Amino acid sequence: MIQDHFKGDEILDYPLRSVKTGADTLFKVKAYHPCVKAIESVDPPLAYLIPKSDSTLVAWLRRSHIGCSDTVPADSGIFGFRLTGEEKTNFEGIPGVLPLISKLSMEDLKPEDYLMVPVRGIFSLKLILALEPRAMYGLATYPDFRYLVSREVYPILRVEKQTGK
Repeated sequence: MIQDHFKGDEILDYPLRSVKTGADTLFKVKAYHPCVKAIESVDPPLAYLIPKSDSTLVAWLRRSHIGCSDTVPADSGIFGFRLTGEEKTNFEGIPGVLPLISKLSMEDLKPEDYLMVPVRGIFSLKLILALEPRAMYGLATYPDFRYLVSREVYPILRVEKQTGK
């Protein structure tokens, strides 16, 4: 999920009061960008699969009080992302890098090696924003989690469908 601010037609009148003199001033912001628009979005998965062996991600889940399960449904459509390169970004004046990705069907994985994190309830948007590889404020944009996008395949997987239902 990527969003950016866009300039509207209005000029923002921003009232200020001097702490020193108490005088009021009206500051006009001409470069006001109040319109937030999505420039890239994703369809929410049913769940994410987190490798049990990734102690950093598992600790993040626990600190965030995000529930997970050892049970991965056998009839799930599971997908991952191959990391194919990088794209330089500058959102809201903050330079950064997002990975370029291509979707992969994950056929040969061991469900017992993963924790399943359902995408539902009050944490659903937080999960999507944190765990998607191209999310502008995703975990992978932070130094402690840059390792997530330093491999050939992004280690967090998506459960997108259940077949046979």
